[in-house]
Amino acid sequence: MEEKTKVGSFRMFIDARTIMDLTRQAYHMENRQKWAFDTLKTYHGMTETMINNILNGCAILENHPDGIQHIYKEVTDIEWQKKLAEHMEFIESHYYTFGGKKIERKFADEYASQIVKRIRQTLKGGFILNNDPLYLMELERQRQEMHDNILKEAGFTEQEIDDRRHLRKMADEYWKFENDFSKFVDSKAGTYLEDN
Repeated sequence: MEEKTKVGSFRMFIDARTIMDLTRQAYHMENRQKWAFDTLKTYHGMTETMINNILNGCAILENHPDGIQHIYKEVTDIEWQKKLAEHMEFIESHYYTFGGKKIERKFADEYASQIVKRIRQTLKGGFILNNDPLYLMELERQRQEMHDNILKEAGFTEQEIDDRRHLRKMADEYWKFENDFSKFVDSKAGTYLEDN
């Protein structure tokens, strides 16, 4: 006996407030700025200024009475701006920002002050402190693993991390992050020529 496949047609309604909340959260709290911006760009006629206004609480989206369209209104969303200010205060006390990407302070500090600093000190000492090459290889494995996790926390994809490993062309967004992060690491771990 043959089973019949049921086919249906459904109409999907996406609430304007839901879209607004999801994109704001992704942009400010989840390091997914590109996704948030691209999602709002799907609205026909939406400009970059309008998108920035929505994301920062200077405008809102509302449902149109027809139940299909959304309305853009330039009114201050005081509730969101208060929530965003509280979040930014928390971020400043618990996160560093490198190239516009947020990384937890304790994670970045551990990477720079413990792993990278130990590698650089070992190499500077010409293996005098510990002449076991396996020790250095283990430190490098830990450094690579932590660096990949930092890139993930910054919002880079597995593909972008893999591209970096294989020296493929990287986006400007990556290089802004990496340049800022490298300066931070040098300030905490010293360089091969200077101690910190």
